[in-house]
Amino acid sequence: MKIQLDCIPCLFNQLIRTGKFIYGNDINKIKELIDGFGYHLKEIDFNLTPPHAGQILYDYIIEKSGIEDPYGKIKKESINLVKNKKPLMQKIIDSSSDKLLTAIELSILGNIIDFGATESFDFEKELENLNTEDFNLKDYKIFKEKLNNSTTILFIGDNAGETVFDTFLLKELKDRGKNLIYAVRESPIINDATYEDAIMSGIGEYAEIVKPGHTLSGLDINLTNDKFRNLFYSSDMIISKGQGNFETLSDCKRDIFFLFRVKCKVVSELLNEPIGEAILHYHFPNN
Repeated sequence: MKIQLDCIPCLFNQLIRTGKFIYGNDINKIKELIDGFGYHLKEIDFNLTPPHAGQILYDYIIEKSGIEDPYGKIKKESINLVKNKKPLMQKIIDSSSDKLLTAIELSILGNIIDFGATESFDFEKELENLNTEDFNLKDYKIFKEKLNNSTTILFIGDNAGETVFDTFLLKELKDRGKNLIYAVRESPIINDATYEDAIMSGIGEYAEIVKPGHTLSGLDINLTNDKFRNLFYSSDMIISKGQGNFETLSDCKRDIFFLFRVKCKVVSELLNEPIGEAILHYHFPNN
């Protein structure tokens, strides 16, 4: 998915949100960030994806602020907050007549934890409304068919905190005898999960945790190391979380199940799905 003009205001919104994490309400400092980034817009190639533009933005923020992980504290807080709700989520799973389906819904629900797209979220309210949430899971039948014929599954993670939601789906997959690999970001970017975040979330109990060899708020298979690239194409099934991964992998020449909430106009128009829709979308190159 290529960058659109509508992606430019989104970049500035991300810049302002990150500026607030670093400088609080110091308007002058944040204004300096905004002014400086304006000069970097010329580096943005509209043949690239939004996460590639985001990398230019966050490289600039790190250079200006000297802070490599502005979201480090809030990531840990998010993980601990969600871990405290695991008993409630387990109760939801245990009472379900289709545990796999409910685990998928919970995993998608966790995608609300995204400081790149919003400054706040209320996942407790989302949990309470889980039974009334209108999930778009039209590809669930295909998911189950593919799952039945798969042994090794590559699960591409997204945000810290959301990782805790993912553990319920990973458990359901592992209980079905699947070999699981969970991919995280190579190094910090926004509130995306790193290796340390995945360990803290309990991912290691269910899956081998791997890093791709590059850092974006998405996954560019052309930039990954040889080991990860071989894993990507040899895995029987790929599950990808989050809109950033969709933005970088939507043109990929292999089949992928995308789980995320639609968060912007560009993706909404591309998929013909409303903003806010929680979806399980099957991408197949021949479609």
